[in-house]
Formats: sequence, C-alpha cells, structure tokens
Amino acid sequence: MKVQSKQINLASCFVFIVSLCMSFYTQSEDIELYVNHNVETGEKPKVLFMFDTSGSMLFRLSDGRACYKSLSDNINSFIECSTSPPVGESTCFAKDIYNGNETIHAVTCEKSRLSVAKEAVDRVLTENQDNIEFGLIRFRGGEGGYILSKIGTSAATINTQVQAIIAGGATPLAETLYESYRYLAGGAVDQASSASDRDKSAESGSNYISPFKIEIVDGQAVLRCDNSVNIIIITDGDPTADDERNQNIIDLYPIVVGDDEGIYKAKIYEGSYLPALAKYMKSNTTQNDPLNIDLYETTNTVQDTATTYTIGFGKGLTPTGKLILNETAKKGGGVFFEAETSFELAEALKVSIDKINESNTSFTAPSVASNSSDRTQSNNSIYYAMFYPATGARWQGNLKKLKLINETLVDSTTPTALAAIDPVTGNIDNQARTFWLPDTANADGNIVKQGGVNLMLSTETSRLIYTDVGNIATGHQMAKFNFANAKRGAGGSLSALANYMKVPIGSSNSVTKQSIKDLILWSKGKDIDDEDNNPETTLRKDIMGDPIHSKPIVLDYGNEDVRILIGTNAGFIHMFKDLNDTVSESWAFIPYELFDNLQNLRINEPDADEKLYGMDNTAAVYFDDKDGNGIVDDTDTVWAFFSMRRGGKSYYAIDITNPDSPRLMWKLSSGDENFSHLGQTWSKPYIGFVNATGFDEDPVLIFGGGFDTNKDNKIRSNDTYGKSVYIIKAEDKSLVWSASPGNHSIPGEISVLDSDYDGYIDRLYAADTGGDVWRFDLKGTEPNSSTEPWKGFKLAELGAATGANDRKFFYKPVVARTYFSKVKKTTVIDESGTSIIYNRKVTPFEAVLIGSGNRVSPVTSVSTTNQLYMIRDENTITQYFDTAPTTITASDLNSIDSDPFGSVLNDVDAFRNQEALHSGFKGWKYNLSVTEKSLATANVVGGVAYFSTFTPKAETTVGQCEIGEGSGSVYAFHLNYGTKVYANLKLDYGEGIPDTPQLFFDKDSDDKSQFLLIGVGKADSSSGVIEAKSVLENIVPVDTDNDGNINLFTTNKLGLKTIRTYIYREEAISSN
Repeated sequence: MKVQSKQINLASCFVFIVSLCMSFYTQSEDIELYVNHNVETGEKPKVLFMFDTSGSMLFRLSDGRACYKSLSDNINSFIECSTSPPVGESTCFAKDIYNGNETIHAVTCEKSRLSVAKEAVDRVLTENQDNIEFGLIRFRGGEGGYILSKIGTSAATINTQVQAIIAGGATPLAETLYESYRYLAGGAVDQASSASDRDKSAESGSNYISPFKIEIVDGQAVLRCDNSVNIIIITDGDPTADDERNQNIIDLYPIVVGDDEGIYKAKIYEGSYLPALAKYMKSNTTQNDPLNIDLYETTNTVQDTATTYTIGFGKGLTPTGKLILNETAKKGGGVFFEAETSFELAEALKVSIDKINESNTSFTAPSVASNSSDRTQSNNSIYYAMFYPATGARWQGNLKKLKLINETLVDSTTPTALAAIDPVTGNIDNQARTFWLPDTANADGNIVKQGGVNLMLSTETSRLIYTDVGNIATGHQMAKFNFANAKRGAGGSLSALANYMKVPIGSSNSVTKQSIKDLILWSKGKDIDDEDNNPETTLRKDIMGDPIHSKPIVLDYGNEDVRILIGTNAGFIHMFKDLNDTVSESWAFIPYELFDNLQNLRINEPDADEKLYGMDNTAAVYFDDKDGNGIVDDTDTVWAFFSMRRGGKSYYAIDITNPDSPRLMWKLSSGDENFSHLGQTWSKPYIGFVNATGFDEDPVLIFGGGFDTNKDNKIRSNDTYGKSVYIIKAEDKSLVWSASPGNHSIPGEISVLDSDYDGYIDRLYAADTGGDVWRFDLKGTEPNSSTEPWKGFKLAELGAATGANDRKFFYKPVVARTYFSKVKKTTVIDESGTSIIYNRKVTPFEAVLIGSGNRVSPVTSVSTTNQLYMIRDENTITQYFDTAPTTITASDLNSIDSDPFGSVLNDVDAFRNQEALHSGFKGWKYNLSVTEKSLATANVVGGVAYFSTFTPKAETTVGQCEIGEGSGSVYAFHLNYGTKVYANLKLDYGEGIPDTPQLFFDKDSDDKSQFLLIGVGKADSSSGVIEAKSVLENIVPVDTDNDGNINLFTTNKLGLKTIRTYIYREEAISSN
C-alpha cells in the first residue's frame, strides 16, 4: 500500500469575478457574458459643472478676505486686483496712491478664489476635451441658476465662458441644482428664463431639451448605455438666498403616508434641501433605493440618473456648510472634497473626473455582470478575483479580500465590521471597505479599479518580474524580465525580437532597442505614455490584468505569511503576500510566448478584433507536507503548475518552495513529443500518485487534452485537438500514460478515485464537449500491458448531433462513493389475497454527477435542453473490462422534474413504489428551464448534491443597453432520491454565473463544528452562505419525528461529528 501523507491538491480561493461591461465584438467565447454588441463604442461620460459665481469668489484664496477696499465706507462690490492705474471707487490699489486727501497704501494681492477656480477648470477641460461631454451651469445672482452651456458644448467654448465670468451675488445651491434637475428631466425653464445669456439651444419652446434624449441619425436611434449625468458643484460658501424652491423639491417626492422621512420624503438637512434633491436625482433600482426615480422617462429602456460630486473651495465654508456638501455627495452617490489651496482644488477636480471615468466604464453597459466564483477558505480570509471588460485588448483586474465572521462576509470597517455583500445583487456592497485598503482611501466596494492589489501595484516603484528565457537555466532561479533576456529569447537578434513583439523597426538599432525597452517598462507598470495626463505620476493605474477564469490559490508559509497565486490575461502570474492584512507582491512571471501580446495591450485599440488571453487558468499546487501541519516548512516541497486556457497550449511548472526565490522546472507544449494533439490548456491538473512501474514513488499530473476551438461554433462535430487524457511525471513532465478514447475535446479537470484505498489512484472519470462521460480503469502496474492495459470506456452518452440534444460538458464529473437501497417490488397472490412485498438490497455505487451547458456561448446558446445528472456506476471494483459495460443514455435515467419522492413523503406505500421504480433506472436527470445551463462543477456534501446554473437574460429590445447577462441559481438534491433539501429546490444566487459551491469549515455559536457552503451568492437568507445539511442514513426511510411524513434529512447542523464514511473494498480471503 502506498502511504499517502501529502497534501497535494489545494482548493481555489474564494473568487468573485466582477465585470463592469462595455460594447464589444461578437464571437463564440464566454466573454459574451460581459460585453454588449449593440451600442456605440465611442460613448463619453457627461459632466455638468455647477460653477459658483457668488461675490465671495473674489476673496483672496489664502485667508478669505478682500484683497482691496473701496474709497467709500459703503462697500457694495469687489473687483479683482489690477496693476493698472486706479480709477474710481471699488478699485484695488497695487501701489501707493495719493488721492488729494490721503495716501491709499498698496495691497499685496494674491489670486482670488475665482481666478484659481478658472485655472483649475481650464486644466480639466483641456485635458479631457476628447473623452468627456461637458456642460456648464452658473448662479444667477440670488435667484437660482441657468445653463450657460448645454452638455455637449465644445470644451473650448465652455472654457471661454468660464474665463469671462464676473462674480457677484449670493450662493443659491439648491435652487441651481433644481434648475439642473429641470434641464435633465426636459422640464420647463424655471428661474433661468430671465437670463439673457443662457444657452437657448438647450431649449425647445419653454422646455429644456434633456441631454438624455435619444439622438436620431439617419432615421436610427443612437442608443447610449450611459444613463447618468455627473454634476460637479464647486462652491466657496454656505447656501445663501436659497429657499425659493424648497417646496418644489418637497413636491418631487411621492406622497407615501407613514414612511420614514428621508426615504420617501424630502428631508431638510442643516437648513438645506440640497442633499434631498441630490438623493432624488440619484435614486434608482441599482442603488437599492425604494424611490426608484427615472429623471427622463421617455427613454424607457434605462433609468436616467444624476451623480453629484461636491467641492468645498477656500476657507469660506462654515462647519455647517461642509456638512451640507458632504451629505449632498453622500446622498448623490458622489464624493465630497475639501480644497483650501489651488493645488487641492485642481487635485479634487482631477480625482472627481477620474472617478467619473471609472464609473463610466461600468455605465457604458450599465448592468453589472458578476460572480463567476469559486470560494474556499484560508483561515477566515476570502479573496475576490475581479475584472471588468473594455472596448480594447486591455481589461483591468483586481484581487480583494473580505473575511467570514459569524457566518457573514464582512469588510474591514472598524471598530465594527459591516456586512460586505449586497443583499440584492449578491456582489460586494458598494459601501464596503475591503481589507488592504488604506485608512485614507474611500470605500472601494464593488469597483474593480479601486483598492485591492491594484492599488498596491500602482505605488510599487520596483517590482521583481521573471521570465522563462535568458541566461539562467531551467531548474534554477528564473531570469529577470528585461531587454537583454528578451533578446536572448529571440536568438540574439534585435530585429527578430522587434518583429515578434510587434515593435516597429526604428531609424537605428538604438531607437528600436529603446522602443522595446519602453514596452517592457510599460508592461511592468511604468506610465510610459502618460495615460493619466499627469506627468507627476510615473506608474499606471491598471497594472493588474483581468483574471477571467484564474482563481487565487492560497498557501500558508507560517508566521502569518500567507501567499496567493493568481494568473491574468495581461500575461503574468503573480505571487502576493498577505501579512497582517497588508498586501505586497513577492514576484511576477511572464512567459516568452506571451511577449507578442504586450504591444497590443499597450496600444489598447478600442476596435480590437479579439480579446487577448494570457495565463488565464487556476494553478494546481503540489504540497509535500512532511510533518502534516499544513504550513510550508523548511523540509517541505511546493510546486505550482500553470495552464493558459485560451492563452495558449502550454503548461508551466515552477518550484515555489522558497516563495521569494521561484525556480522554473519545465514547460510542456503542443510542440513536445507525444503532445502534438494537446489543445488549449483548459484542464487544471490533478496531482496524485499512480502505481505505474518506474513512477510509483513520483507525484504525477493528470489532465485532459484541453479545448479545440472547433467547438466554438459547431454542433457535436469531431475535434482534432484535446480529445485525450494525460498522466505525466510532475517533476520533469515525462509521459506516464495517455489515452484518446473518443472524438471530442476534454477541457475539464479529470476526476480521480482510489477505489481500494491503497494510496494510488486507480480510476479516472472525464467528460467531453460531445456530451460523453468516460471511465478509465488503471488496473495493474503496466499502463501499456499487452494483455490488461489501462483502458477506458464510455460510461454515458448524453449528447447528440441535434440542437436540442447538443449537450456539452466543460467541467469534470464529480464522483461520490455511496450506497442505496435497491428495492424490488413483488406482487404475491395466494389464498389470502394479493399482497405487495418489497425486497431490499444495500447496493454500493459511485454517484457520478455532472451538468451540461455550453460555456463558450453561455448567452447565445439557447436551443439545447440542458440537464443535471446523477449517474449510478455500480461497478465499484477497478478492473480490466474485456467487454465494456453498456453505455448509459438519458433514457436510462429517472426524470425527477416533478420531484416524485418529495410529492409522496406523506404516503409510505407510494414512496416504496417510487423506490422500486427508481431502482430500475441508472440514476436520475433533471431538465433545466429553457436557456438555463450548468457552467460549473457539482459538489456533494453530507449526501446532498449541489449544482449551480445560469440563465441568460432574455433580450427584449433590439440594440438594448443591457448586456446579455442573467442570473444564477443553486440547486440542492438528495443524492439518491433527487428530492429537494431546503424549502426551495432552487436558491437565488443573484446576478451572473455561479461557480461550484465550496465547503467552509466553521463553528456555530456553541463553538461546535459547522459546515457552511460559500460561493452561493445571496443564498436563501442574503447572508452569502448556506448551512449544509445531511441526509439520514436509514436503509429504510421512515417517519422519524412522527409528523406523518417520511424524513430524509437530519435536523442537526452538519459538522465534523456527524459525518460517517462507508468503505467498500474487495478483500482477499485466506484459504486457511
């Protein structure tokens, strides 16, 4: 027997894939979940500046005092300081002047608030004139405000108007925001009607033309998916002369008797209705707000809203004024900034614009497509891998951290952590502060660009990045990612390297060399192209690429030194260090074969014709834990194995025993001998041991042949690549055994079984893209024996070459060893009459669970009837089959659509009859609803089978702004009977595709072991977790609590104390 003391398959960490989506090209990849093909790509955010033109704007910026004084004692107005000779009253004297009666001494004039504000706005307009549509509204003395430039006016025109503003009057903030509301809503011109210099092109008759109005070009509606306008209020003082529209604001709120003020009623705050109006203009369903306001109802496909940012400028604001502005931004969904200097004002404007640009990335396709997730634990830390798509090749990603405390996912808020999951969407709540976030930073929540490791990387001036080419040989510390090693990878040829990396050949070798160096520096994170239009920053803000399918792996190196491995489509593998809730990057790795992606990532053309992929799969880790303590010690060994999914046809092995000094072990690709038919490397390797002569002491990798892109668009056609199963030696990639049993690619992982518990894997299960399930028996020690070789057969055939039956399997079958009571019904007729006898036989079997669904076309593939399956494999002995058992088909499986057992729990005779009928089948099947599909591996916990599914959103309009996404569900079935486990068979996951529900080992309030399932979205209580349940282990199901119903599940919480393991083994019996 092989004594197995090694922890060799580390589970993926809790991953929450968030995508905030944009328009894109059409192709058969699962990124269709995250992109919208129907809207223009050149959409720009809309920004309306509310510019304070009150008299106090002429005060000095430094101290808020006038920089001059009129000759009279009655000061009615002020003008800016000038060096021209003084004329008349109200003049600033720049030098000593004798007016005949007295000497007026010179005043040192600093810049006024107005002049500084003009300079800051000038900079913002100039830097963003090509990517934002601006508009301008100003005060009208003490009577509201008026549109000086409608949204969409050229930045140059707006700038000219700003520079010409003369200040004077009061500060009617709420009244001016109310005029903005009427403009956005397409309402009647209000207090602005008497302003002669207003922008009348924003009007039609006596009403405004809303900037939300759909534009018609060549008879076609030009749809926008940006359903918001961003208002930036710049003011230097508290509201004054600002109460004439209070009742109008109150009247906006619907009349709901008895509801709390501030929810359905306009609430006055510190004497102002400004926050109430900002709240009203922001309220919509995506904000979980009961008001649910649409500012411009004519566009009935989307809700139109406004987000309000506020900047308190100068030193004229009282504490009350600051409170009002802060509350306004809070209620309006924006941010409040204080700026007392010209630099702070410029920075506040810049940050506001940055946030608007960030938000607009989501608003360009306003649905949040989220949650392709795989959750497990590292202590109580939960890691979210996040990304959002873009119109170009470069998609940004992030990795964030939450914790699971008292059965709830919480954030880092102190002293009391807050629930971090939005109960409506199942995503991270927008107000959550994830761990690793600096105390000075705003809440990052569900925003991909903010917080997490991406924020950390944008501050790292020196990073350690490796590659697989250079002057350091395989098996040693890896080569540095730099120009010299890149050139070695191209055979020492500068021109060959330039061509490979798509860098134009320059006028001289030095120019070409510098261009390549710049590209390498850019890929490391340097802001070579000044993408943020800020020469003072030298690092990019989107360094981490998108981990669409790569999920983090967590390793504990002891002393609270936790390391996290994750790959991205920027081409890098990252190792991060999580120490005391502080994150840093240990190193990154990029293979030479992905160097040719870097230029396209850098250029990031909006109309790129393909999504670029890199190291887009989850790592497999071999952990030889000598002392079994679960921590990487000096005597332990840790190897990590990386695949690429659509990024390529290679596997990479890296020794990470020393996490700070990784070593490249090998690279395996389709160009290697015996692997010419290797497809795209989708299959994450399983690491274990097989009893093969010459390899029985060596850990091996077991993986599927990968994906053939032939299956992107064709119905059950034969594949060329990927239709194999491989076993290789983990240390040096030597081939141990392979098999190519069918005609369809095998992209999923391989399920393994040690059927006789001797420490060696002796059985494999695999599934392919033709809807077949395969079993391989590894009997004996000679894989290629001429008499009894390791051999496979088709266990089940569940797909066919028709649209309705074109079922595909992209994930591994899950195998659970269990038993059932096989019931035979016999009718006996004798002299006493007719009687029914039920005979039972306890029968062990392997429960093989799998669900069908087209992962590459989760939205557009809608014609196939997908199903969930539990297949009973009663051949529990690993053996050589000279003749393969009969292949199971869908007709051999009992349909549980109507819950045949659940409907007769109150009738013992009917239940026994169902048992007899069920025993005649080879398992069960459940038909999913139209368009619903299973896009993840199933799971079995406590005799309960968990499946997650996805249903795309129905397209109800042509050219709709929402992405073709949808919602997820989690099913829980009794493993044998297929009846529901919880109150509802189908639990609501929330938005997006759920991944496999994962087991989390927790403790209840009594400090007893309790199993929770995470990765279930909202679950049944919006807590983000499900309490695991267990089946009763009665051979004969009975009514255990005398309530008149047969009981199938325990009432106790499932924990370590309640688990029993049944082992079925063929024993050798001695003749003695």
